[in-house]
Amino acid sequence: MVVPERGAPLTTPRVEPVEGPGLRISRTRQRHPALADAWSANPGYVNNPERSGLMPHDRELLILRTGWNAQAVYEWAKHVGSVGRAREHGLEPLWIAQGRDATGWDANELALIDAADEMYRDTMISDATWATLSERYDTHQMFSIAATAARYRMVSMTLNAFGVQPLPDDERFPELEGY
Repeated sequence: MVVPERGAPLTTPRVEPVEGPGLRISRTRQRHPALADAWSANPGYVNNPERSGLMPHDRELLILRTGWNAQAVYEWAKHVGSVGRAREHGLEPLWIAQGRDATGWDANELALIDAADEMYRDTMISDATWATLSERYDTHQMFSIAATAARYRMVSMTLNAFGVQPLPDDERFPELEGY
């Protein structure tokens, strides 16, 4: 299968968010209330450490790497900033964008980056990455790793398709030299 070249990101919304308070993605989904209701069920699991078994650091690393891979600037902006607060969880956004090329990751973080990259590229986690992650995470957490990467790939695809735009003050993707 040949994957087509990526098109340019949208710079204006295809679907305007409804007026009012809240995140733009939530207000955009309100254009389709039945979908909005169904959409809201999964984050309660994925984003809750008690339910998913993933610590916020690990969850946000998976989410941000998936958002980077999909070039979902709104997803990136919200999880670096107000929603995910990446830096508060010990994450450096530039490193997440650089992936394995960044220095400073520990073996577990590299395995999470690999899992996000493999789920994005291959829609599965390789045996080698699974084995590495299984040394630290139990079966419940392994489900959560896969579900988090899968969910946020779907979120990123939807954000990109609708053209949901970050706010003017939101942090955008870092500039990478040599990429």
